[in-house]
Amino acid sequence: MNGRLILLRSNLFIFCYTKSCLNKYVIFLLISTLTLLSGCQLYSDQKNEMKNVEGGGRDGLLDVTVLEEGDILLREGNGFVSSLIIKSLNEENKVSHAGLVVNLNRQLVVFHTLPEVDSLGRNVRFSSVNEFCSNHEALKVYVCRPLNCSPVDSGLIHSCVLKLLVQNPPFDPFSNVNTKDKLSCSELAYRVMMALNYLPINISDSQRETSTPFGFKLFFDKRFFKVIFPLPETKEKSSNNPSSL
Repeated sequence: MNGRLILLRSNLFIFCYTKSCLNKYVIFLLISTLTLLSGCQLYSDQKNEMKNVEGGGRDGLLDVTVLEEGDILLREGNGFVSSLIIKSLNEENKVSHAGLVVNLNRQLVVFHTLPEVDSLGRNVRFSSVNEFCSNHEALKVYVCRPLNCSPVDSGLIHSCVLKLLVQNPPFDPFSNVNTKDKLSCSELAYRVMMALNYLPINISDSQRETSTPFGFKLFFDKRFFKVIFPLPETKEKSSNNPSSL
């Protein structure tokens, strides 16, 4: 009788334990599914937001026909904050903001992050190329293309973008590359390039040793990137300058 009672209690314990584990598994699966669906919804919302944005042609400082998915788009902003960023970085190229070119709805748009949140409560967001490079937002524009990007893995790019939309990391005002839970615009571009294997793994060690703030000079490093769009006004000035002939 005691043996049957012990066996019954053992079976009851195993049943309860198994049920508890199953409940935890179900809860984990449910949370994971909801998180994925939430990310897909965010991605879908952003796609819908961009449906009516006109692309192509020339607007502001950039001929958008030179762009390809995976390019890094950089600009020198014309605002007071942009001037402070440029002065604090003191880099050769005067850049205050960066974004990643993504093919969304068969249209190239810019994925980037800003200090202020959008209508959906996010720092990371999509903007049209024309908006990003308009005369209202930018004084100068660069397009830097990673050398190790052939062929471009569109699916992996979208996967990285979706992951960041789900995570919705807050903006990093200090642009500290060692801080993983926050992202500045240059950090976002850098981390996506690393995730896409467009940069060598060992470069992360040297970047971690870089003093903050993490700026934009990496995207002008000829070992890893090619500037495919020099400034239009630079070309015009050089062509009109007799000393350049």
